[in-house]
Amino acid sequence: MSIKELFDKADEENFVDLQALIMFLVLEKQVLSMEDDAAELDRYFLEKHNERMNHELRNYKMQMKIEYGLNVYELKGKRTYYIVAKSENHAAFIANQHEIEFEVIEIYTETEDMVLNGVNIKIKDLKTKSGVIGGHDN
Repeated sequence: MSIKELFDKADEENFVDLQALIMFLVLEKQVLSMEDDAAELDRYFLEKHNERMNHELRNYKMQMKIEYGLNVYELKGKRTYYIVAKSENHAAFIANQHEIEFEVIEIYTETEDMVLNGVNIKIKDLKTKSGVIGGHDN
């Protein structure tokens, strides 16, 4: 697998730290390229590099204003539920904790609005903490 493929997967799964590491090594330091094999990243995960890499990545994320974000996910099944979570997997985990059955998960973007309990709400205003925020019958 190439670093680009790994980066795309990290983007899909919202693995912010892995995305930041790749951007830091490819764009900032230019020690790797997106075409390199993902195994080239292994040396940066070695224990002897942990402290330095964590420091470098914290600074890089602050410089680039990279944040861990929460997203709103719509889970559709017999009922539709709205869940605030870090990733699709996190939303599924929360759903399972609440015994929510679903067939499809879709993400809302920050630019979208939604109607929740009859009120038009901006997505960015909902993302305060993870959990189930509402739902309705289909």
